[in-house]
Amino acid sequence: MRELKFFLQNYGSIGVLRILVSPITTIFTTPYRLIQTLSHCSVVFEGKKLNEYPAFHLRKAFVALFYWTRALNLYRFGRKGSSPYLGLGDKSLSRFFFYSLPSLYAYWIGGVGTVLLGMFGWTFTTLIWLQDIHNYWVFLIIIIAVISTTFYVNTFYHQNYNASGWVFFPLVIYGLMTHHWTILGLAILFASFASITVVFISDILVLVTVLATGSLMPLLVVLPGNIKFILNLYPLVLSNHFFRDLLSVIKAVGISSKNIKYKRKGTKTFGIYQFYYLFIYLQFVICYVLLQDRTPFLFISAIAMFMVNAILLRFADFQSMQMLMLSLSTALVITSSNVFLLPSYWIAISPIPLLAFGFKKENFLDIVPELHPVSLKPYIQDMDDFLSDIKPGAKILMAFNDPNGVYENIFDGYRIIYELPLYVANKREIHLIPDWWAVNELNYEGAPDFWGRDVASVVKNMEYWQTDFVIIYQGIGRSISEEWEMHGFQVVRRFSWEKYERELQDYNVINNEIPEWILLQR
Repeated sequence: MRELKFFLQNYGSIGVLRILVSPITTIFTTPYRLIQTLSHCSVVFEGKKLNEYPAFHLRKAFVALFYWTRALNLYRFGRKGSSPYLGLGDKSLSRFFFYSLPSLYAYWIGGVGTVLLGMFGWTFTTLIWLQDIHNYWVFLIIIIAVISTTFYVNTFYHQNYNASGWVFFPLVIYGLMTHHWTILGLAILFASFASITVVFISDILVLVTVLATGSLMPLLVVLPGNIKFILNLYPLVLSNHFFRDLLSVIKAVGISSKNIKYKRKGTKTFGIYQFYYLFIYLQFVICYVLLQDRTPFLFISAIAMFMVNAILLRFADFQSMQMLMLSLSTALVITSSNVFLLPSYWIAISPIPLLAFGFKKENFLDIVPELHPVSLKPYIQDMDDFLSDIKPGAKILMAFNDPNGVYENIFDGYRIIYELPLYVANKREIHLIPDWWAVNELNYEGAPDFWGRDVASVVKNMEYWQTDFVIIYQGIGRSISEEWEMHGFQVVRRFSWEKYERELQDYNVINNEIPEWILLQR
């Protein structure tokens, strides 16, 4: 119960009172923060390059580089090709079948602009209910949805390239609830170019509708969108390592944990975080049944998906579950035209900000923080200078401690900022190991590894992985050990994170001390 311990240590009994009144607090504070944060977006569009601003939070900006690295390699080599700069080298990109290239490229090029268009595009497509419901009621519910904490955290914190797919999800729901099968089919087809996650979730709702109605039409109309997804699998099926890559996917989503070297501590748990969301969603179901005298089968199915995703198979990020619930509850309230359902609806879509953001240790509880678009341009330029002496085609080892079989220990607490050199190295056509795909490829018992920060381990790993350079890290202001020079290492360049210490601390990006990275050649 680390969440409960954290809460009691930071907020105590006064925090309980703030939670109880948070549904009222957020009604007034979230719209204000929404206007504040949107006012800061002008910098993104004033002649700036959109991809200088990946996110509204530094942590998420670094995480965006994870997706940009994949977009860069897919752009260079295609889904049928392989990259010499990912994994162990010669990484087959057919394994990236779950990425929809149009939305991934849009996110790479457009940064926060893509997310903003996706989220506000979601509000626009929700307007489809205007052809069936009174105008004032539809607009009222959409406004309530936009000022909710769920919408705020997804627009300015959680969402990535998948935001483009959620644009079409209100049309999916409309098609399912009104039996407009053509709209349903077209919505899933368009979504297939933006988010496989949205297509997968939509397919589950389609199956529920088929069981509820006895009609096979929903299955027929969604075939084009699903065929589009199946075509993504074509290069993988034809590859020589289909079963190996399929097994890695099975292990990644938690279907199998057999022979795994690095195990996650945080998966398949149901703690206070999940219990809170289950409570706010179930209270909405109860209120809906009592007030409407109807059972919301789609919403109940969504709760089941939420439970499965939380404790059995992690097939989607939590923000996808948030958008699923927001979209379905919004449609249900719109079609109910029942004003007495609004309090329950607000509780369901406006969780307390601390939990809406995912229990991050920022200084907020019941008021969402004001956010600004974050530029990574200075970070990328400095990292580019750090690697400027290394020629394309070279290979670098980054020295980390052994995680001792715990997935969360990989990269020594620097997993967020490590995305920066991985992205810049790929841009410069340099192979930096280990990366996440290399760890994934060697995630089996008895596999070789890359770990060790002492000189002897580094020398051994450099020889095994045939690298000419290594990046080591140490605390700011410390002298490098003479042992490195004794073993033939020379300092090429240094990269001190001290320059960005204030930002890293303010955004809670690093869990360890602020490091200095040293590039050595042997």
